Amino acid sequence: MAQNVLNCQSIMPQGTSSMEDTLGQYLCHMRTQKGLSLEDIAKATRIDARYLQAVENNDFSQLPRAEVFAKAYVKAYARCLSLEEAEVMRRFAESAGGFYTGSSAAICESVQQSTNLCIAPAYPTIIA
Repeated sequence: MAQNVLNCQSIMPQGTSSMEDTLGQYLCHMRTQKGLSLEDIAKATRIDARYLQAVENNDFSQLPRAEVFAKAYVKAYARCLSLEEAEVMRRFAESAGGFYTGSSAAICESVQQSTNLCIAPAYPTIIA
């Protein structure tokens, strides 16, 4: 646990949580305030500790590229700490919003190019 606390202190020099904290700083502060290690959170949420560490470091490049996974990890982390989900997701949007901008469109475009599929709505057609 000491290693996790040191990591947390290095990203939160003031040692207090405020409305200006990044998502990672906030989660790290709340976790250490409850006396929990990253391993404790990893066991409770079944999320790899390296992903949780990446969230605390605001290093979203270490998470799976799809935003839906990052959001799910952050929500699970917040629930584990009994934090208000809306506040945590607001911080996520501020901390990671730029990283994920356009990623869904890029993924869809990549899939479409690699499979050569034409996606069209499925409406029944009546031919008279």
